[in-house]
Amino acid sequence: MSKSGVGAVGITLIVAFVLAVVLGASFYLIPIGDNGLSAERSFEDILLETMQREGYFSDPAINESQSQIVTCLQHRLRDDAIVLVNGEPLGFYQECYPEFMTYCFMDDQIIYPAMEDSTVYVYRNGEKIANSEHAFVDTIVCSKEGDSVAFLVDAKDGGIAVNNSGILWDPHHGVGNETLTFSDNGESLAYLASGRSGLYYLVKDNAPWKFRSRSFVRGLLEFSPDSTRVAYGAIVASSDENAEHQIVVVDDEWTSQPYDFIGRDSLTFSPDSKRLAFSAFLGDQVFAVVDGQPWMNFESFVNNSLKFSPDSQRFAYIAIEGDMHRVVVDRRVWRAYDSSGENTLTFSPDSERLAYVALDGGQAFVVADGNEWDRYDSFGSGGLLFSPNSVHLAYFAIERPKNGEEVFFIVKDNVAWEPYESADTSTIRFSEDSESLAYLAIQGPNGFVVEDNSEVVTRARVRFWLDLMNIPGFRNSGNEDA
Repeated sequence: MSKSGVGAVGITLIVAFVLAVVLGASFYLIPIGDNGLSAERSFEDILLETMQREGYFSDPAINESQSQIVTCLQHRLRDDAIVLVNGEPLGFYQECYPEFMTYCFMDDQIIYPAMEDSTVYVYRNGEKIANSEHAFVDTIVCSKEGDSVAFLVDAKDGGIAVNNSGILWDPHHGVGNETLTFSDNGESLAYLASGRSGLYYLVKDNAPWKFRSRSFVRGLLEFSPDSTRVAYGAIVASSDENAEHQIVVVDDEWTSQPYDFIGRDSLTFSPDSKRLAFSAFLGDQVFAVVDGQPWMNFESFVNNSLKFSPDSQRFAYIAIEGDMHRVVVDRRVWRAYDSSGENTLTFSPDSERLAYVALDGGQAFVVADGNEWDRYDSFGSGGLLFSPNSVHLAYFAIERPKNGEEVFFIVKDNVAWEPYESADTSTIRFSEDSESLAYLAIQGPNGFVVEDNSEVVTRARVRFWLDLMNIPGFRNSGNEDA
């Protein structure tokens, strides 16, 4: 379909009409049916409703991230499609594929496939990615910074190939579409592929590894923090020809004994990229495997609790015995509690201290260095924060008075600060010298900075904390722009 076709012109006129009617405001009053009632409707609602009346439909899923709402509208009868970003048209096509739209974090990029002239292309914010012409496109992934894009395509000589930011890599008989993984720095790409023999192998930067296996373990492919090493889970034959075992392959070498199962998403490199840990199941035993060696066994683990210290020398995790959770650090076992706060296990910057949030008897409290702190009704999101010098520890707690609304407050070194109606729990920060602590609190209609348990009133100090919190702007006490 040509962009000059009647369908594209019709879409343009419809969008232009709706834009002309509603441009310049966030919400509008429109009639509902014939009863004269009105309700607030967003621009996106009006535009989608208008397009649907004209014969276009949208996939129920609307991708939303960082205020970006991406919608693919396809005509029910004609080869006419439109991609909208925040209600504004980004491009007109034969077909669009909402299930493959990908949001990238650098410069608010939208990556998506669409068909023009019976050929599928991949677009970045409406512009074609070089050399992206293919019969089909599948599984678009982006690097963390969004500057690299990879996706599966058809290979002209048969098989499946990977297009990495416009460069077509060598084809394979099959590719594990969910295994496409960029390194943290975005400079390397790895995935698992299979040859015509049916055996699987890892491909890193278009170079196949030598190790071959029956299959791979889904959710187990991880780059090291320095982006130089790769580990993944492989499935191999056991001594019983009808059974299989799972192993971990690192740097093209079989580095662990066979296990019944490797814990999904459990591969954890140390910060210096030299050590690797994961959880493994063998019979009725569950292990943390560190540097290839199984530690003491428990019934289970808390997901995503495997932690190396910042200096990479210490290791801790949360194990489960019966209905109780207990921390294991350097093979030492701490006291058991009813449960634990998700993703709260935290080492101090100097690697000497360890803390987490425990839940016991319906209350929440911090266990720091093995010692219990005061108990509260609940704890706020944001986790635990050590000061840069590792001396101080702070977190958000929540209390629910019997005759009142819940209140938020900071607990620093086991001392509770003044409570407020609400708080932005992501803003808690220590100063670089570790002497001061601040966060953004909310009371009634006003928001303000609280520093060392006192409300900040000077503009300069507010600006200091907002810069440290990386917040571009915040209204101080409801009447002053910081």
